[in-house]
Amino acid sequence: MAPVTGRGVFPLKPLLIPVLDLRGGVVVHAIAGQRSAYRPLKSLLTDSIEPVEVLLQLRAATGLETFYVADLDGIIDGRPDWNVLQRLTDTGVRLLIDAGTRRVGDIDAVRLGRNVRPVVGTESFAELDRLLSGTATDVVCSIDLHAGRLRIADQSPEAGQITVELLAERLWTAGFRNWIVLDTAAVGTGRGIPTLPLCRTLNCHFPGVELISGGGVRSQECLLEAREAGVTGVLVASALHTGALGSVLRT
Repeated sequence: MAPVTGRGVFPLKPLLIPVLDLRGGVVVHAIAGQRSAYRPLKSLLTDSIEPVEVLLQLRAATGLETFYVADLDGIIDGRPDWNVLQRLTDTGVRLLIDAGTRRVGDIDAVRLGRNVRPVVGTESFAELDRLLSGTATDVVCSIDLHAGRLRIADQSPEAGQITVELLAERLWTAGFRNWIVLDTAAVGTGRGIPTLPLCRTLNCHFPGVELISGGGVRSQECLLEAREAGVTGVLVASALHTGALGSVLRT
């Protein structure tokens, strides 16, 4: 694998990171990880479900410049919508893109521009050992949970025995410093962020790691709790579109 030098890596510092969940070429509303039940987005901020329009209108409403994109065609079916992802990249907005990457050799395909950082999620990625022994430490590693249980696609015997704590240790040792910790069962529920205790623990054991979390954001209080837990970025979708975070919008 080639070194990461010159790939246009951008820092991950914003607390609030709007999410675009894509399925079938449109933005959908994610609820509790029940992906077969996801429906087209309904929002107070936009009447559109077209990805570029939604992104630009969210940027105009919030002033935020870093967005997370979950391509469910890639995550579920292994067929990312490269046309939509390229058009989003062409807006120039900083993007974290999870295209459901399965293998190390596919990571470069997600680098559609200097404003993109690939996200590699444990629920999709099947070559964990190869990733950890390589040089692609610019990727953001997503520790994917559902109802508190680690979701991992790697079918090797070693991966089958891995825990969140052991995975975190291996990521740290391999030089990965940007992690997402997300429980899909909480997404879109508005019940609060269940991963914050885990994030506190990870911050204690791995000082200097940059953690992104989210799922279940219901109010600005959740953002304060996330900051206190050492989280540097909070993924949010429903709370923006319903107006629950209305006061963070531009006036």
